[in-house]
Amino acid sequence: MGRFTVKLRERYPNAEIVCLDGTLTKGFLIIKFSEYLVSVKLFSKENYSRIKHLLDLFFESKITKRQVVIEVPELYALSLKDRRGDEINQEARNFVEEVNEVLLYPYAEELVKTMKKLGMTIGLSGAPSEVVKCLKEQGIKRKNMRAQNYKH
Repeated sequence: MGRFTVKLRERYPNAEIVCLDGTLTKGFLIIKFSEYLVSVKLFSKENYSRIKHLLDLFFESKITKRQVVIEVPELYALSLKDRRGDEINQEARNFVEEVNEVLLYPYAEELVKTMKKLGMTIGLSGAPSEVVKCLKEQGIKRKNMRAQNYKH
């Protein structure tokens, strides 16, 4: 368990903590959203290729997880530095509407409902906040999740 998760556990001892990427959704949301943004010509193909290459190196154990969690968001941000926030927000909505059915595992909503009965559910993700917010609103029913940014 990472330090951030430990801090969350200390702050919210009755919370159920779940990772969105790979647990509720198939794959890594930041990668899937980046790929989508390439398809609508809002994201650098070169940076997307670099992101995919970093992941390949990680899965081949040639680079560390730390390198991935630092470099992937940096490349993501670099690709969007000249984009307007409302433009990215709209594309996040379009992305979630388009891929929601195939993005979420079939058990995701039921899992969140069950966890919610046990107390507060906190979903963690390295995905862009725009996507997490839209996923919360459109994907995993509106009342079962709350999107919020945490900085540490």
